Amino acid sequence: MPSSLAPHFIPFPPADSKPNSKSLPNASTHSSPPTSSKVTHKKAIPCSPPVKPSAPPWPPPKPMEPEPAANHLRWTTSSTGAVFPVPQLRIPSTPSQIYLLCKIRSSIPPPKFRQPFRDDRTSPAMLEIETALARILDSVSPLDPIRVPLTSALHHFAARALHATVALPGFDNSAMDGYAVFAADTTTTSPLPIIAEQPAGTSKNLTLNSGTAIRIFTGAPMPEGADAVIMQEDVDLSPDKTHIQCREPVVSGENLRRTGTDICLGQQLLKPGDALTPTRLALLASQGLNEISVIRPPRVAIITTGDELIPAGQPLLPGQLYNSNGILLQSLVAQLGISAISTHHLPDDLDQTISALRELTGTHDFLILSGGVSVGDHDHIKPALQSLGILPNLWRVKIKPGKPLLHARTETNPCQIFGLPGNPVSSYVTYQIFVRPALLKSMGSFQFELPTVPATLNQAVDNPGDRPHYLRGTLQQNTFIPTGVQQSHALFGLSQANAMLRLEANQSLAAGTNVILLVP
Repeated sequence: MPSSLAPHFIPFPPADSKPNSKSLPNASTHSSPPTSSKVTHKKAIPCSPPVKPSAPPWPPPKPMEPEPAANHLRWTTSSTGAVFPVPQLRIPSTPSQIYLLCKIRSSIPPPKFRQPFRDDRTSPAMLEIETALARILDSVSPLDPIRVPLTSALHHFAARALHATVALPGFDNSAMDGYAVFAADTTTTSPLPIIAEQPAGTSKNLTLNSGTAIRIFTGAPMPEGADAVIMQEDVDLSPDKTHIQCREPVVSGENLRRTGTDICLGQQLLKPGDALTPTRLALLASQGLNEISVIRPPRVAIITTGDELIPAGQPLLPGQLYNSNGILLQSLVAQLGISAISTHHLPDDLDQTISALRELTGTHDFLILSGGVSVGDHDHIKPALQSLGILPNLWRVKIKPGKPLLHARTETNPCQIFGLPGNPVSSYVTYQIFVRPALLKSMGSFQFELPTVPATLNQAVDNPGDRPHYLRGTLQQNTFIPTGVQQSHALFGLSQANAMLRLEANQSLAAGTNVILLVP
């Protein structure tokens, strides 16, 4: 503690000394405190009336026993904001001591009552990233299954396992344009007469005899008896196109696709939670399916907050910003194949916030809010949730950017509520790390992690803070290059980035270090 802020001890006069003013009422009933040896004191606070010079200094009494921590008084210096406890003494027992104590107390500024000091950077209430994500995912369950046409199933997730009912190929067929032959007949130079032709499509139920050939095309059913196909490039065709002469021999099974070599009957094609990609939809179509059971995508409401935000097309007034977080979050959700997305904007008004949250939680599966989740006078999300009886599942995570993250869930008609910070980079990072996995789980997916790729740093990077920092940058030819200003408001640098690097607390990496990047 600086010497100028140290508490001063006031030497009380002995019990037989009298102040220069009238004695306090009823003070004569107090007994005199015992004497003790001389003590060196710090500089006394000037007070009136002064202590008689001839009187020996009275040693200060012992401090009072400390009160419970919740009742401690604190006072704050106006210059530094430092908080110190107010010195407390035992109640004096003589009129002189009481008089001086009253003068001393009247010269001390009134104490300010404060909540116990809480540093957000080290508070145990601030969760680790992995702990927060696990807590969020534990509260999310897949939504109900529905049946949709294959043409509308892209980006959905399979609700149940599917098995093959049709083998692929469904029949032996040719892999090349050429001639169906007996492999043994191609080892000689004797001409082979062409006795028939089998195009792709309906089988003609042809039969091949030894010493002959049948003209065949890719995908066409193999004639009975043929065990190979010789490519048309490996034969000489007679001028009248009635015979072939083999230049290169083939072996049995060459250029031939056997029944079920790709998919056999009963083979599992999909398991629950598999993403329905274009290639998987093609696989399902090969089974003659025209619809599939999937997990219903969530209904999502994007809610931006703040009087300072205005929509595009309006003139900007001093202090205003165009709303960029709305389109950012809407587009990120749409990337997952979710189409039931509504967008809303709330002013800094508690009553309107309560009304909107009450309505939207009853009609949506996810509410993704941007801004209004901190502790400012105009941050109304937490008070609004409290008024609706919705308790936070978590608030504040050790992540940079994005510490003031809020998650809650309604109990009836469960609705997941995410309160993201208002700065665009913070909204983006917390969406990717926390909201995206929750959305995917609700859609039936079991793969929540962002894709990762190895890379090499092109420059040294440093995180002197005590929270993991997600640096934004570009991945170019296996090299990671941080882009733009690495601050939570810096939208241009974010717009140029295609990857993120998680830099742990107090971690420094040199240029050339091999790292693992997240690729949203």
